[in-house]
Amino acid sequence: MSKDKQVKNFSVRTGTMPEDMYNHVLNRIEGRTFKEYAYELFEKDMEQSKTFEKLDEIKTELKAEVKQEMNRHLDDIKDLIRMLVTQNRSYINPSIYNSVAPPLYDDEESLEGQLVAKEVVPIGEIEEETDYDF
Repeated sequence: MSKDKQVKNFSVRTGTMPEDMYNHVLNRIEGRTFKEYAYELFEKDMEQSKTFEKLDEIKTELKAEVKQEMNRHLDDIKDLIRMLVTQNRSYINPSIYNSVAPPLYDDEESLEGQLVAKEVVPIGEIEEETDYDF
């Protein structure tokens, strides 16, 4: 804001101030003018704003670092699971290795819990007659 557009006088009427606020201001002024006290408050507010901006920047940097670190650990875990799957598939829960390891399919053999990637030919009909007589 240019000097020409600045408000030249900020009038503060204490008659509209709550009594506890007025007493607080009187106690804080302690031999200074209201103007000096107001300038001190403005400077503190500006410092606090700068501190919050710095904290926001630090927070953004930390979030990016944490995300990068978590992704690296996730990749390590996936690599470990893939290694375990290739060593011995029977000790690992199929739902885990099917989600992270490349499927290992044989035409003749399928493992229990293994996801089927081939087209399955249905046997029978969906609209079969069912005998519900008990």
